[in-house]
Amino acid sequence: MVEKVVFISHVNEDAELAVRLKDLIEDSFIGSISAFVSSESISLGDDWRQRVRENLRQASDFIILLTPRSYNRPWVNFEAGAAYGRGTRFIPVCAKGLSISHVGPPLG
Repeated sequence: MVEKVVFISHVNEDAELAVRLKDLIEDSFIGSISAFVSSESISLGDDWRQRVRENLRQASDFIILLTPRSYNRPWVNFEAGAAYGRGTRFIPVCAKGLSISHVGPPLG
């Protein structure tokens, strides 16, 4: 039985990297952690807003995948704000050459 849900916030252009991170987390914590990646976890025909909302509520932790394409995008900041507003731990992860010094507050 899955104990924790980790929400991985990302932009669509970084979907492959987000899925690889999801697989790494789930393979490392077999059965105890499930990761939600909207680009993979939402099926065609699903109400995507509802699925994102449900997983924002259920997540025990958030990973904010920050890349040169994503760090200033509205949805990434929206999802990070949801985590912050809930008082849920969120972990910014920089990738694809982005340095945390380029991100700035509040995610930096």
